[in-house]
Order: sequence, then structure tokens, then C-alpha cells
Amino acid sequence: TLIVNGENVGFSAGNNIGLDYVLGAGLACDSVLFLNNDCVVKPNCIRRLVHASSNGSAVAYAFQVDETGVERFAIQKSSFPKLIYLLSPFVGWSHEYSAKEDVIEVDWVGGAALLLNMRVVETLLRQDGYVWRPDYFLYCEDDELSFRLRKKGVKMMVPLDAVVEHRSHSFGSKRRLYYTIRNRFHLIRDHFGVVGRWVCIPLVGFISLTAVVKTMIKGNHSDARLRILAITDGVMGRRGRKEHFSMSE
Repeated sequence: TLIVNGENVGFSAGNNIGLDYVLGAGLACDSVLFLNNDCVVKPNCIRRLVHASSNGSAVAYAFQVDETGVERFAIQKSSFPKLIYLLSPFVGWSHEYSAKEDVIEVDWVGGAALLLNMRVVETLLRQDGYVWRPDYFLYCEDDELSFRLRKKGVKMMVPLDAVVEHRSHSFGSKRRLYYTIRNRFHLIRDHFGVVGRWVCIPLVGFISLTAVVKTMIKGNHSDARLRILAITDGVMGRRGRKEHFSMSE
């Protein structure tokens, strides 16, 4: 079924609308798979995701590769949801996982190929009123969901033999740059309490401004202006879709 929205509601709200359709149609299902339209599912992937999430308090995330078979994301283990996660893009910190394990428990799951057990879905809807937080609009919504899953004691699993080929080419886009920077401030505000508001936001803001200076030194003034806009909106708590300025795909 193709659901046509009257406007661009963003990744989070779009997922929620699709889920509402499934629930409203009364379809009997044990799990729900959220899958990007630029993902190619490899053989037996869904079956392995279902098996990994068979525990009612677990969700499963597919192992992502690009068109050449190279891993798309470093799977985070032990860095989330700690403050170091928020600083890792700036300081280059990462944590390796053991490739010897067939199924690993992680601290973060992405939204491109995520299978949620219906018991988890029902818990999220009952306690939070949504699965995906709509005011993030785009990017970092999977980080926000991971925070809530972890707080609720939900295990996040990655079966390394459940593979999707993710063909997205948006990693260098201005849209991604803006929403990723802005929404990082929202993550701090939403999940780090008073310490986040008064300590982490100024700290991440300062570090983000150093990236602006480096960008200007390199002569990329349009990116520098976009970073400043994202930092300003993040610090001021502005959410949802950003209107009235041009961003290339």
C-alpha cells in the first residue's frame, strides 16, 4: 500500500504514519520492519532479524554495507548513551566490537533497517505516545529512539548475517549536515537532564563552533553559515522541519 502525505512530514512522522496504518488496518503481526527505500535486503535477512528479536524485550537491526560490501557504520558498543557519544564526532573516538560473535548486543540501532517486536511497539506507544519522535524531523531520530529503548531495558541486537545493502548517497548533503548538528543539541536536552542543559550544550556548542572556524579557514563559507544556523537552532530549541532556506540534496 502506498501512503501519500500532503506534505513532507519527515522520516520520523512518516514512519509513524505507516505504523498507524498497519495498526489501524488490524493486521495481525508479531513484528514491524522499518526499511529505507534505498536498502536492498539480502537473502534470509528478515528471517534472521525476526529470530534475533524473538525475545519480547528485544529489537533487531540489520548489518549495513554499501554497494561494494564495505560496512557502512561502525557498530557502537559501550559508547551509548554516554557523554562520550556526543563528543565522538569531534574527538574521533570509537569502540570496536567482536567479529567472532554471530549476534551482538549494541547500544545503538539505526532506522534504515530496524525490526521491532510488537510488544516493544506497544510499550513505546503506551508510555511515550509514539515510536519515532516526530519533532526531530530528519536525522538523529534513531539515536533518540535508542536512548528510550535503552532506558526501558529493551535489548538491541545486530545479527551480523542479517545484511542489507544501503545505497544512500546523502552523507555529504547540506540537509544532513544541518539536521545532524541541530538535533544533537535536542538529544542532550531530551536525555541528559539539567547537566545536559547547563554543561553539555555549551560544551558541544563550543566544539561545534571550532568546526565552523575550520570550515571558514578552508574557504567553505556556505557550509560555515549552515553550521552556525544549525548550532543556533539547536541551542534555541527549534525543532521540526526547517523552512525558508535552501539546502541541496
